[in-house]
Amino acid sequence: IINAETPDHLATVVLEGISGSSLAEALFNDLTNILIDDTYSFAQRDSALFAIEKTATAKNWPNIAKLLKNKKSTRSLRFALDIIGNNITHFSGTEIAGIFIDYEKLCNSSDMHFSGVGYQIPNLMSANQLEEALNAFTLELPSNQTSSDFSNIVEEHLLGMLQQYLEKKTPSASLLWQWLCNIQGHSYQHQKWDVFSTSFFNTQENLKQSIQLLALQSDDNSEFELISPYQLS
Repeated sequence: IINAETPDHLATVVLEGISGSSLAEALFNDLTNILIDDTYSFAQRDSALFAIEKTATAKNWPNIAKLLKNKKSTRSLRFALDIIGNNITHFSGTEIAGIFIDYEKLCNSSDMHFSGVGYQIPNLMSANQLEEALNAFTLELPSNQTSSDFSNIVEEHLLGMLQQYLEKKTPSASLLWQWLCNIQGHSYQHQKWDVFSTSFFNTQENLKQSIQLLALQSDDNSEFELISPYQLS
C-alpha cells in the first residue's frame, strides 16, 4: 500500500480491508504517512484516515492536522478540517481558525472554492473555542474599510461562528464590538445575520446601547455606519 507503483484501486481496496484490524495497528505510522502525502490519491488518503480512526492507537490529532496544514494544499487542509470535525475537543479555537484561514487563502489564490467544507464545525465548538476562533478571524479583516473576496469569506466564517457563540454566551460590549467593527456587511445577509441579530438584540437592550456608544466614540466615522446593517439602530 505504500508502494507508489501499486494501482490506486488495489491500494484503496487493501486500505479499506485492513480497517479495524491488528494489521492497521502495526501499520499506523505508514497509514499516517499516506494520509499526509499529497502524492497519494484522495481515495487512498481518505481510506488511510478511516483506518487510522478505527485503530486503538493513541492519536495526536492536532499534530496530524498540523502536518497536513504544513503541506499548504487544499486537499490536505480539507483532510485537516475533516479531522477537526470528528475530533473537535482535541483542538483550540485558534488552531481551528488557523486551518480555516489557510484553506480559504489557498482557495482564494487559486480561484477555486468548495462549498460546505467544514460546515459542521462551528456547531460543535464550545464557547471558549468559538471566542478564540473569532479573535483569530478578526485579525484577518482589514481595518481600512476595504474588502476583497478573501475578507468577505472571512466575514462569513466570523458571523457564522459569532451566531453560534451568542447562542451559548453573551460577551461584553467591547468584545462584541471588537469582532464587528471591521466587518463591511458583505456577508451578513448570507448568514441570515440580520434576522438573528434583530432577535438577539431585542433581548439585549443594554448591550445594544453600549455598542452604539462605542461606535459613536470611535475615531473612525465609518464604524457608526455599521450600526444599521447589524440591527443595532
